[in-house]
Amino acid sequence: MTISSLTKKWRDAFIMELRLRGATGAQIGDELALVESHCLDAGTQAQEAFGDPVDYARSVVVSATGGSRQVAASYGRALVARTIAQTVGLMTVLNVVPAVRKGGEVSFTLVDVVLVLILATFVVVLVAKSEAVMRYVVTGSILVVGLSAAVLVGLLVLVGFIPAIFSVAVPTGPAAAAGIALLVVPSLFGWPPAVDDAIVEPLAQEQGHGTTTRSASAALLRWFVPAAGLVMCAVRWWVP
Repeated sequence: MTISSLTKKWRDAFIMELRLRGATGAQIGDELALVESHCLDAGTQAQEAFGDPVDYARSVVVSATGGSRQVAASYGRALVARTIAQTVGLMTVLNVVPAVRKGGEVSFTLVDVVLVLILATFVVVLVAKSEAVMRYVVTGSILVVGLSAAVLVGLLVLVGFIPAIFSVAVPTGPAAAAGIALLVVPSLFGWPPAVDDAIVEPLAQEQGHGTTTRSASAALLRWFVPAAGLVMCAVRWWVP
């Protein structure tokens, strides 16, 4: 794309709205190519030719097929399962650290159960209502989004004050093995496989850009939770 006819601001807003409406990467690439071709032929800017990018994106007929929707839904369910599994694994490993440090058994309390339920509910809602959540984050003010995040964090902090109504002791070895497996195995085997729905623009395809960046991004996302767990375990070890 040439910056003279399609500015980054217009392009990003156009892509975001189409993504929120469920357009595939292939369709978005085609729509960008049409916009660029028209602008080059007419010798004008996208803003002048098509007006506001969000309004124009809303006028585009989104052609997501039934098959692509089923694939996306299946991936969403698998992503929920993976996130819940890694959350349980992370909570388990974080409880294992002080047990190893003190030489005792691993203790699980009501707080652990409530935290897992809250985070699991958050993930389910985030995936099930991804379009509404993304639209809220994108269109909402920084203050409103920040307050929403603060409420969630505050809720998680308040959970820590729940009295320990019950406590279950588990041997350290099995707990550590189960926690590490739940945390690492999904990332190690790349489950669920990422849905390749990248936006392929004519210029990027001709120049061969984008593949390395997408692979690096996928690897970063795949190992983010285990890496965060490693850092949190280190903090838990040194700051009991």
